Amino acid sequence: MTTLPNDSYALRARRAAKTAVDEIIQEVIILAAADAVDPRHVALDAEESTPSYELFTGSRGNDPTLVVDPIDGTLEYLQGQKSYSICAAMTHHGKLSMAFVYFPAYDELYYLDHFGRPRIAIDVRRSGINASRLVEARLPVQSHTVFVNGRVPQSVTEALSTSGYDVIDDTEARRGVRGCMLACLHGEAVAYLAHTRQMRDILLGGLIGATKQGYALDWRGAALQWPPGGRVATALFGVGQLPQQLLDCLAMSEVKDH
Repeated sequence: MTTLPNDSYALRARRAAKTAVDEIIQEVIILAAADAVDPRHVALDAEESTPSYELFTGSRGNDPTLVVDPIDGTLEYLQGQKSYSICAAMTHHGKLSMAFVYFPAYDELYYLDHFGRPRIAIDVRRSGINASRLVEARLPVQSHTVFVNGRVPQSVTEALSTSGYDVIDDTEARRGVRGCMLACLHGEAVAYLAHTRQMRDILLGGLIGATKQGYALDWRGAALQWPPGGRVATALFGVGQLPQQLLDCLAMSEVKDH
């Protein structure tokens, strides 16, 4: 086990337990998936190297890709916070065809149904998903808030702030990506920016994009294309009309970064 500076025994023990839980959850997910699809024609992109990984032998070029992140939000999990999640998705031909993000501590499941509609199920352990409801979004009204994840470059946040946006990192006040995405859905924020971070950021954003009047775009304002593996480098999610000013900030910061 890797030991970090100032690593406590309790933290090391929790990290080891987390790895074991990761592997168990991943095996449950991919074995269930192998019963539902022909794994010979599905590629797999998973966080852990577990025994059933080799069942999926599809090529990433033409076949759909199953993406699994058994515990997304390792630090939150180790610290006993509620914001960690279990994620799974299927991507094909640049589209997100299936997505599940489950928050065990909240007992909430966000997912795309077989019609591609975003849904939320509350109190899943007791009620299952039969009582799920469609995710509804409201247009932002007089909001200047833009949420970002922790890897959005400083040049981007500075450009947005200079243009009058209130830029809030999704870790502030332990809001987490779940709280930020809900704020976007409720019309309390202009948009959410993601940059090479957790799977749940991308999948929850994809659900926002699937709502009526929602969007899921890259940083140039084009419709988001999901590459094999679903590991989108940069993404932008929100509801309503995306302000051109925000895109201009991203364009200027990209030039600055290069």
